[in-house]
Amino acid sequence: MIVPFTLFLLALAPWQQATPKPAPMTPAPSPKTFHDAKLGLDYSYPASFQTQDMSSAIDAEKAKSEGAMKEALGCTTMPIMGLSLESGLQLLILVQLDPKCMGFAATADQLSTFAKGSLNEGLVKLGKPSFSDARTYKMGDADAGMVYATVETPQMPEPMHAAATCALVQGQVICWEFIVSNCSDLAKLTALPVTFKDKPPTPVISKDNLPPCSAK
Repeated sequence: MIVPFTLFLLALAPWQQATPKPAPMTPAPSPKTFHDAKLGLDYSYPASFQTQDMSSAIDAEKAKSEGAMKEALGCTTMPIMGLSLESGLQLLILVQLDPKCMGFAATADQLSTFAKGSLNEGLVKLGKPSFSDARTYKMGDADAGMVYATVETPQMPEPMHAAATCALVQGQVICWEFIVSNCSDLAKLTALPVTFKDKPPTPVISKDNLPPCSAK
């Protein structure tokens, strides 16, 4: 997955130099919501995330790529690329891959591989990641596969915590990625609800798959 991690690295500088101040006691703003009518999917995330339109960045990478990479970029969209500094450093990415566009049909047993590969591509830009065992589970009625990771980077005094999960929704592969400086934020982000058409909300990552760091 192609992500402008220069944005992520630039965000580290002010975070290293400043101590977050407690948020004022004001009502929390309403969450932002991503809606995909075709897939019947709604996903809500905190309003503190500042998002960036990634279509031009993907198009730029596609223009200078060739072969399989160019084909993959033409079949990939990134509906959400969000950054928040409200509580530590938090990066949220939502990626949609169209396997049919790439000439294959995705299966449930491939989802953990998609998740780990996508997350690894970003984390190696920060350092040498260490991954948990991959797991499969149900995201509502959808098959899903996920993995956790940590990575040490010179820009941060403590390891970064990360998670990625991919779900198979009507033949499309939908992947969420989270990279945070505080383990507690990872548990909160992975518990955010996603709603599929005519189904009750369900956590992005099921509560029986809590981040390993939360047990420490």
